[in-house]
Amino acid sequence: MQQLYLDGFIKGYARKAMNIQDITQSPYKHIIEKRVKILRFFDRYGVAATREAFGTSRSTIYLWKKALKDSRGQLTALAPASTAPKVRRSRSTDPRISDFIVTERAEHPRLGKDKLATLLVDYCASQELTCPSVSSVGRILLDLKAQGRLPKQASLSMSARSGRLLERTNHPLLKKRRRGLYKPQAPGDLVQIDTVVKFIHGIRRYCVTAVDVHGRFSFAYGYKSPSSANAADFLAKLQTVAPFEVKRVQTDNGSEFYKHFHQACEDRQLIHFWNYPRSPR
Repeated sequence: MQQLYLDGFIKGYARKAMNIQDITQSPYKHIIEKRVKILRFFDRYGVAATREAFGTSRSTIYLWKKALKDSRGQLTALAPASTAPKVRRSRSTDPRISDFIVTERAEHPRLGKDKLATLLVDYCASQELTCPSVSSVGRILLDLKAQGRLPKQASLSMSARSGRLLERTNHPLLKKRRRGLYKPQAPGDLVQIDTVVKFIHGIRRYCVTAVDVHGRFSFAYGYKSPSSANAADFLAKLQTVAPFEVKRVQTDNGSEFYKHFHQACEDRQLIHFWNYPRSPR
């Protein structure tokens, strides 16, 4: 059977056969529908009437027609093209400012963009440079990080007793053992310990609590401060009052469970499990 292809023989057939359903999901749906309406008006009434009615020039209309022809009648071709520049401006930073930031971050790894911007004020004045804003310093930090010029920061923790920053990568107590899939089979196999803060009549007390996972035995004792020495004292009291032998303990990453507490676990040959940070939820 012979097939006839009318497209190309009947003038305007491709435009009349365009399917309006292919633009329902387009963000430019209303613009496309308006341009289709203008094209139909143009074919019926001509250039002068179209310019007077819609303010659209002849060249613009023929550009739309060419876009439809090149796309074989796809209405999405009438969507407005991107106006973003093909060659975009790239951020340029004076090398002296970048070197200053890299040097300061090497000496003080925890310096943020706010403090760096403050330090740059005097430096830029001495070098006769335009001082970048806080947000610009933040973008410079991102660029330097992408380039691999910023030193890697060690994971840090704050000691509750002295306020000193301890490098976790070098601290011997922080090679932590996780519980994983271990499940206790008898009382004393796993005792979970945590600290709860209580305010009573304006007085703050730190209640160290212990709960046996298997037998649900519980014990609590209050202290004036959340120190590791007090946590070690609590462990000794727990072993005294517990009706079973404590074999394993599990704690979070609070500062009171380092140093003296962890050492007490090792002295008593107890396995010390640590929770993952921000868990359990």
